[in-house]
Amino acid sequence: MSKKPNWKKIPTVEDLKADLTSAQPSHQAHCDKIDKWLKKLAGEVQASAKPVKGRSQVQPKLIRKHAEWRYSSLEEPFLSTKDLFDIDPMTAEDVNGADENEILINYQWNTKINKVRFINEYVRTAVDEGTVIVQVGWLHEKEKRKVNVAVRLTPEQLQMKLYAMVSQGQLTQEEAIAKMQDPNEYVQWVKREQEYVKHNHPVVRICEYDRVIVDPTCEGDIEKAQFVIVPTETSISELLKDGTYDLSELFTDSTMSEIDKSKIDDDTFYSTFSSSQREKQLNPFTFKDVARKKLTMYEYYGYWDVDGDNKTRAIKAVWIGNTLIKLEELPFPDNKLPFVLVQFMPERKSIYGTPDGKLIEDNQDILGAVLR
Repeated sequence: MSKKPNWKKIPTVEDLKADLTSAQPSHQAHCDKIDKWLKKLAGEVQASAKPVKGRSQVQPKLIRKHAEWRYSSLEEPFLSTKDLFDIDPMTAEDVNGADENEILINYQWNTKINKVRFINEYVRTAVDEGTVIVQVGWLHEKEKRKVNVAVRLTPEQLQMKLYAMVSQGQLTQEEAIAKMQDPNEYVQWVKREQEYVKHNHPVVRICEYDRVIVDPTCEGDIEKAQFVIVPTETSISELLKDGTYDLSELFTDSTMSEIDKSKIDDDTFYSTFSSSQREKQLNPFTFKDVARKKLTMYEYYGYWDVDGDNKTRAIKAVWIGNTLIKLEELPFPDNKLPFVLVQFMPERKSIYGTPDGKLIEDNQDILGAVLR
């Protein structure tokens, strides 16, 4: 379980929620725009257009046809290249380091990341929604295995081992004397538990447009953003399996057998996200038991004055309801938030881009009206 760090000014859940509340209006306005573009992409007729009895409601998918041509042309350069990354040295002293880093990065890209799935999702998100938000990180996982290890015996240890075998009738004295002269008998193989690195490579994840709330004051530059908030769905069993969260305050007893429902029933902000509402309508299934019931967890990545000297450091805070379950300093050496934002068609002073659908939605509406 994680413990709170020894900081002078530890942010509270109320402090973190204040940023969430302030950024919610601009975030919701962006979600409404994308919802409109996605409905156009799916060929849905405008909700404001009232159906007329006896007339067709067909809508041509002009935007979708245009997007299908976009997908393959944008994916091909990334998926057809064996070595995607080409690292050039800055000075003569950097030649060897640049070559080694190029080999390593291309190896990780080709083997540790499902690049086909990532590029497919990346391109489709950019074309359909106009903005791609990628969360980057590093996966480091260890595991313990039992392996055979060679142990070198001293002459005294080998003599005691052979004496025990002679006493038990497993060897004769002549055989024991002969084994004392054999150098191979001084090596004994035993099973021991050793720790190995199971995973040690970068990870990337494309975030859903309605589940990433970015600081609206960054003026289109993600590196100037003071915070990024990611609400996700999780469960008590998943949090316990992770082992890095402090869940003691969520339960009414020390055995963690009964959860305090008053501390987790907080779905105020998450329920405003449009895609989550659609998912709940399409799939109303919910778990009834506490271990698997889905909870809303908020991950806060931002800069905070934790030392009380008016200087900020990059931190990560996680809360459920009104309970802070994790608080730590970001481990990344560049002291930056682990998000990359890419705009398909950039707009001035905006962190979000626009898709092709915005340019040809009028053509689709006119074509549909004429066709009907």
